[in-house]
Amino acid sequence: MRPIRCVWRWDKPDSNLTLWGWTADLLSESLSPDPLEVAEVMWLRGEEVAEHPDALPSNRLFVQALKENVEF
Repeated sequence: MRPIRCVWRWDKPDSNLTLWGWTADLLSESLSPDPLEVAEVMWLRGEEVAEHPDALPSNRLFVQALKENVEF
């Protein structure tokens, strides 16, 4: 993947966890994330991201930021 633009940042209250959301170009159809960093890769629609059983509460904010910054 080639990063294009950062569209979202979320700082977890009372923690030093920061999540970043980027748009990117997919340069290859095969992904090979580092298994020490990534347990699973899924392709989901916006509604599915927000409603997934393992979703973080911040996912809705991320999906909203994507909708505001990317043409679908």
